[in-house]
Amino acid sequence: MDNVPIFYSLGNYWFSITGEMPADYHTGLAQIKISKDGQIDAAFIPCEFSSGVTRLLNKNDKAYSDIIDSLNSLSSTAKIDKKGHITKKQ
Repeated sequence: MDNVPIFYSLGNYWFSITGEMPADYHTGLAQIKISKDGQIDAAFIPCEFSSGVTRLLNKNDKAYSDIIDSLNSLSSTAKIDKKGHITKKQ
């Protein structure tokens, strides 16, 4: 979709059809801000899901940068900077 952020599979960690879910997950939250003039600012906030609790990761946590690096390697159209802001790859 042109100039519109799309987030896939946020929340999939809550469900399992096999019952064999890992104890911990790397996940994240989508943050979307839309200005009055329609400008969209999208960000991804890395989190960890453990023992039924989702917690925000600190920018100094290794897992924080691991999640961002992993997502950047998967996406051919979007880039997430170290602060979580998402931009379109040029």
